[in-house]
Amino acid sequence: MTFFRPASALMLFATLSGLLFVLTAERPLPASEVDALAGGGALVDAIFDDERERGLREGFEVADDHPRADTYPRRQSWRRHYATPPLARWSAGVAILLAPPGLHDRNATHLMACMLMALGAMWIAWMLGGNAGIAAAMASLASSAAMDASGGASAGAISALAMTAFLAATLHMLSRRGSALWVGLSWGLLLAAHPGALFLLIPLFSAVAIAWRGAPIQGPQAVLSLPSIPLTLLMVPLVGIITLVMLWPTLWADTSRGLAQWLTDTWWATAPTQQIFGETLNPAKGRAPDAFIATLQWLAWTPWPILLAWFSGLIITIRQGRKGLWLPILVLLTVLIVGGVDGGLFGARRSLMPWLWVCTALTAGVGVAPLGRRLAPALPLMGIIIALLFEPLGAASLGPEARGVTPVDQLEHIAETSPGASVHLTSYSSGDRYAIQTLAWRADLDITWAEGAHADWVISVSKPPDKAWGLESDTLMWEGRCAGLSIRRYHR
Repeated sequence: MTFFRPASALMLFATLSGLLFVLTAERPLPASEVDALAGGGALVDAIFDDERERGLREGFEVADDHPRADTYPRRQSWRRHYATPPLARWSAGVAILLAPPGLHDRNATHLMACMLMALGAMWIAWMLGGNAGIAAAMASLASSAAMDASGGASAGAISALAMTAFLAATLHMLSRRGSALWVGLSWGLLLAAHPGALFLLIPLFSAVAIAWRGAPIQGPQAVLSLPSIPLTLLMVPLVGIITLVMLWPTLWADTSRGLAQWLTDTWWATAPTQQIFGETLNPAKGRAPDAFIATLQWLAWTPWPILLAWFSGLIITIRQGRKGLWLPILVLLTVLIVGGVDGGLFGARRSLMPWLWVCTALTAGVGVAPLGRRLAPALPLMGIIIALLFEPLGAASLGPEARGVTPVDQLEHIAETSPGASVHLTSYSSGDRYAIQTLAWRADLDITWAEGAHADWVISVSKPPDKAWGLESDTLMWEGRCAGLSIRRYHR
């Protein structure tokens, strides 16, 4: 079905991308987006290396000062090179490579993120069509996490687009109009975004069993025949692994060892310590009791109008039985389980939120479609307003410090008013120094990192400054909140 005419689609795409760019200009930068920005810049530098193959591999190496580098044993330092996903590095690198002269890397990746988010929203609208498609497209942007991705360096945006492609390819295959090859390719992209994609094979084959269930065999002992599964569907894992290897030059050598490291990273990686309802939890030491963290974070970061629409869509899907849109619900449940194992949705400097909000948006679109053309977009529109103007409900109690956000707007303010100043960022994340150094390099900020006692400026994100730094109340220059976090800027 042609949902958009080419001319109007191009105009809508440009308008939506520009609008997102303006609305998300001052969003904080999560840890995964910092990694994408640094990795994309390193990749572009490596592309222009004289020895092309060696350069590409160097472009995917993880620096010694990366926050996760110290989590690996010294005798196995090679493991750190599999700590960051390759897909985000490619998307950020392409944005930097194609940027016009004079546009620094941070703005280039920000624009790329907005374009990817706009493309994903339009794809979702085309997927469902009608009232459900319009509502689902709006719902895909109606969360604080989605706005953070739009204002990021394309890590969350490309991950969300890959999930959209996976769902679209799978639904097309389930209707027996598409090939399993495209499912394998899109699953490979998801695998290049997060190792938890390995578990998405479970909802994939479950959806096939629901949609292609065989008819009962009549007779004295009636039995239910198994669905006829094409052999090409069994090729999905193989195609996905090949796609991952092709996208990741690091895997071109020692492929088996690298694949094992990446696919098992979710299970053993040290997830950040989180504050849940005032209690400090260490997911790495007690994973099973913390399995509820992901569900709580999803509920907190999803605006209540979208949650209402989602639950309505869930009820409609249950009533429709086999004809219902089960795939997004199955994927969402799987991702919540994987997120619980990984210490929440923001564990190991990677975020599973992009996958969740795509699945949530599709089911929410189904839920509000019966309201009609005029009322169906009302709830998603309220969700967008809430995401832009208000903090995520309960996020401060659920430990969003695990996202390791960096207040870019405050750093830009310091760079403009005090060029060459030394800055210290303190939060519950271990990557504060890495974030400031990355932004100083890739956003052309004239600032340097310094320890708290010697810094000209100190920015605190949720975590109060150390008393030994000598900061008094009269040195507090600005105080505010963003994305559920309290942010303070001190000047010495």
